[in-house]
Amino acid sequence: MTPRSHERLVRSIQAAGGCLDLDARKLRMMHNQCALGRHIRNEISHSLKQTGVSRFPRTFPNRQHHRVTLWLRSTDVGCALDVALDIAGRHLDDQRIARWRPGDLGDVVDRARSCGGWAWFTSGQIRDAMGHKALGAKIREDIEWDLRHRSLAWFPLGPFPDVQDQPVVLVHLDSPAGEWFAYALEMLRRYRAGLAA
Repeated sequence: MTPRSHERLVRSIQAAGGCLDLDARKLRMMHNQCALGRHIRNEISHSLKQTGVSRFPRTFPNRQHHRVTLWLRSTDVGCALDVALDIAGRHLDDQRIARWRPGDLGDVVDRARSCGGWAWFTSGQIRDAMGHKALGAKIREDIEWDLRHRSLAWFPLGPFPDVQDQPVVLVHLDSPAGEWFAYALEMLRRYRAGLAA
């Protein structure tokens, strides 16, 4: 990553309140690379780490349309997200996205609770659990509302993913890690509301 693109990335993260969602393709382009092979992903990960930027998912995605949440470790939001991920780390590092088919959204919530408040899914698994066949804008709004109503949030941050194979971590906000996550979300909400005012 060139110093100029690094400065631009850090400014973008700061302007977003210390946390920013990008797709993997944009990060690849910032590194002037044509593909997301293993060595390129390792180079991007190393470059972000050296510049004080943390990311989720911790394993850099190999699909260009998958979103990555970036944050500056030196900010309050970044510290809260790092604490939440450290608390949930044993669950996040050990889990694999299974070919699991939930019966309904209650199964999804139960799985998140039983795994320490965090659980991996794909956006398609969550969509299926709610009985939908696509991930259109209205359906994603319904999913977001239903998840929030059940005290769940998701990584990557931002709108619910619009591709069915996007890895998603659901966070139960009543868990210890979820409390830190909720704190980070509230700081981001307040920062962004201040910008809009």
